[in-house]
Amino acid sequence: MGAGLWRAWTCKIERTRPDHAASIGNWLLYCPGAHAFWSYWWVGLIHLRPIEGVKPAVVATPGAGWELVCIAQDPGTEPDPDKPGETFRPLSPIDWIVQFGDVKTDREAERVGLAVVRAIMSGEVSPDSDYRAFWATSIPATAKHYAEGGHPES
Repeated sequence: MGAGLWRAWTCKIERTRPDHAASIGNWLLYCPGAHAFWSYWWVGLIHLRPIEGVKPAVVATPGAGWELVCIAQDPGTEPDPDKPGETFRPLSPIDWIVQFGDVKTDREAERVGLAVVRAIMSGEVSPDSDYRAFWATSIPATAKHYAEGGHPES
């Protein structure tokens, strides 16, 4: 993979609906060559706590308090990290969704999200759905390492 050209942006969190209160972090990734037909992915981090007036989150992983999701951008459109609400055009199905626990705060969960973005930007792993199994094991393991103080960035 060609990480030399890859880029990542932290995106503004737009809170236009009540369920947007769950959003902790959003990143736009440009990874040309990670897939034959598209180059942009959105990675989002949310908490799974109840929000008044919003349908409860589906917690599929026992003990999970957060969820990371990765979604490819429609290659026929140009995303803008400063205007994600206006330029987000997802492909379907979603590349991957991983729920995790172990960490105790949103800030700690955000560190897990940033570790995922850094791993992708290193060029050693792709955001694409072909890596779904990798992300399903590595994200909870990263959260556990952070919680135990064993991760290098702890």
